Amino acid sequence: LMVFLPLSSYSYDDDVDIVLLDIARYQAEIAVCDYDLSLTNHSDIALAALLNSIEGIDEKVFPARSRFEFLLSISDETGLNPFSYDVNVARA
Repeated sequence: LMVFLPLSSYSYDDDVDIVLLDIARYQAEIAVCDYDLSLTNHSDIALAALLNSIEGIDEKVFPARSRFEFLLSISDETGLNPFSYDVNVARA
């Protein structure tokens, strides 16, 4: 999913993609230990973890417009809906 994140969208801060990936990976690893989440579509878990990690990035570094464009790009390329019920349940 990180391939859809253009460098220009996050103020050329090299740490943004690393932080996004680290937080998302950590949350995905934790989800494996949760029985209910283990029954959830893995793509929904991955997207939920990425959405949660986006919230951890300062909006000055990764502006709202860039976040939305990133989510649209993911949705267009993968067919996943970041606003779906299943993704939002996985985020909780």
